[in-house]
Amino acid sequence: MKLTVLFDADCALCWRARRWMSNQATYVELEFVAAGSARAQELYPSLDDKETRQLLHVVADDGRVWVGARAWLVCLWAVRRTRALAMSLRTPARIALAQRFVHGVSRNRYALSRLLGWEAPLRNVRPVTPVGSGCDDGSCDV
Repeated sequence: MKLTVLFDADCALCWRARRWMSNQATYVELEFVAAGSARAQELYPSLDDKETRQLLHVVADDGRVWVGARAWLVCLWAVRRTRALAMSLRTPARIALAQRFVHGVSRNRYALSRLLGWEAPLRNVRPVTPVGSGCDDGSCDV
């Protein structure tokens, strides 16, 4: 079984979670794809890009999709160190609590990242050639 985690690549908190999960022993293979990216659209054209950027989505190789708190629980379930925690959160009352928590964190993820001094890696940045460094006609990108 393989799980694809669609994460917000503009969010530093999301990058930290991705990096942490990538460094953990897992029960199943995890692949991380930036939500809304060309790769995500190619893999999952039926998923709403806007929604995948707002809420964590996890997609199993058999087509099952989890969103929001349930997606976080699936991630916890996949990681060896946190599977017991995921299993303990399966009751309806605990899932409701997890949904409130995840919704609050998701809604404030950029503010939390700034508060913690975290920055997301820059994406889609192309090198800049300064004016005057080999651009005889002055038409270089700045």
